[in-house]
Amino acid sequence: DTKTILERIRTLPGVDPQNICLYGGSGGGILAIGTAAVDKDVTAVIAGEPATVIPLDPRSKTDVITGAKDYEALMAEPLPFYTAERREETRAWMKKIECPILILQGKPVMLYKVNFEILIPEMKALGKDISSITYPGMAHGFYWGKSKTGATLEIVEKVIDDSLRFLSQ
Repeated sequence: DTKTILERIRTLPGVDPQNICLYGGSGGGILAIGTAAVDKDVTAVIAGEPATVIPLDPRSKTDVITGAKDYEALMAEPLPFYTAERREETRAWMKKIECPILILQGKPVMLYKVNFEILIPEMKALGKDISSITYPGMAHGFYWGKSKTGATLEIVEKVIDDSLRFLSQ
């Protein structure tokens, strides 16, 4: 679906097909990062607390995902689940990324440990251009401006300003 969307976007009037930036949050954040690994024309990614836990899922491919509860142990302590096999798989797709990535991070809970103990260090070790900005006290989803996350107009404006500053580089 993402490939089809990008193909369509590139044909729209006023769109520079060589200058496509992706923005996503949670599952959409890891999808945006993963898309950059397979689409060399993506020029930047902004990911709000990407659900890096999805490609690191420790269960076998035959198990059924029953919901977010399945990921609690992984999010609490991700390193024991980051086996040599998972590390090899993760590094393989990360190596393909050529564009800069900005991670937008709220409170250090849930996906924080997976992203700051695995995603960001692995990307940096591979020489990838990845950075993060933390928004203290913000709950998951703040990057969409949802008020129940603690996002205020000032926070939304800061996310927009930070994103535009990143993109201007």
